[in-house]
Amino acid sequence: MSKPSSTIQDGSLDLLLDTICNTFGGIVFISLLVVVLLNMSGTSASTTAPSDESDLEFQQLTADLDAARARLTSMRQSKQQRDHTRSQLVNEQQLRLAKALIEAESLRESRRKETASLLSQASVSQQAVNRIAKTLNVRQHQLDEQRRALDGLDQELKSQVVKLQQELKSRSQNVTPPKLELLPNHSSIGLLLKGGRLTAITRIGVSGDELPNLDELEISRENGIAFVEAKQGAGVEVALDQSTMEQIQRLVKQFNPDKHVLKVWIWPDSFSHFQIVQKVIAESGCRSKPEPVKEGTRLSLGNVSAPVLGQ
Repeated sequence: MSKPSSTIQDGSLDLLLDTICNTFGGIVFISLLVVVLLNMSGTSASTTAPSDESDLEFQQLTADLDAARARLTSMRQSKQQRDHTRSQLVNEQQLRLAKALIEAESLRESRRKETASLLSQASVSQQAVNRIAKTLNVRQHQLDEQRRALDGLDQELKSQVVKLQQELKSRSQNVTPPKLELLPNHSSIGLLLKGGRLTAITRIGVSGDELPNLDELEISRENGIAFVEAKQGAGVEVALDQSTMEQIQRLVKQFNPDKHVLKVWIWPDSFSHFQIVQKVIAESGCRSKPEPVKEGTRLSLGNVSAPVLGQ
């Protein structure tokens, strides 16, 4: 906001008064200097009458001094008149209000700039939020697709469990225990799923050979027949919350999808666990053949000519 015109006029008048006072002082100084010089010129100078030129110059200086005094007096009177007029037109309270108005205007301008800066920052933040929201929408869409795929896989696994249960019910009560096929170069790998634990009957050696997993198997003989079952606590736990997926994957990953077919012998207490095992086998690329058995069934060692579970 611009300053009032009265304030500008006051400053100009003060400058003019200072100039006039300085001029008057200079004239007085010159006059005194002339008097001193005349006194110092000696007796001859004092007895000598001033020349016409000096007298004319002195008169001119005196006239200038009187004119300067007159102008100074006039200007002082004008200033007094102006101050009196201003005091009548603008009182002290109005001056304080004008000053407060100027400060308020300055504060308003500062707040306006601050608000503009905050709005700019908010705009940048909103753009970042929009980008994040767009990314979240894409991720949510991908998650929905994966969820639908998992739901389809879960339905498929449940369907297989139902088929296993139906197959178990359809089997004969009086059957010979199943035989494990151990022919050389056979591509069938037996897995035992019992008590919620998965145990491999065969392991793959360092050179890629198929070797009996004797460290985790227990072999017993009755009436000349060799029976095999997993040792207590052997194999990998198949947790229903899928917390042991990595261990199951390591067990299955040792087998080659191009060479091995996994035959999973499933006891009734592990039907629900088979869904997780089947998922890992499918992800590994291996083919599998589920073989549900009745409770209490034992596996015997034999060859392909030995009896298997009847339908």
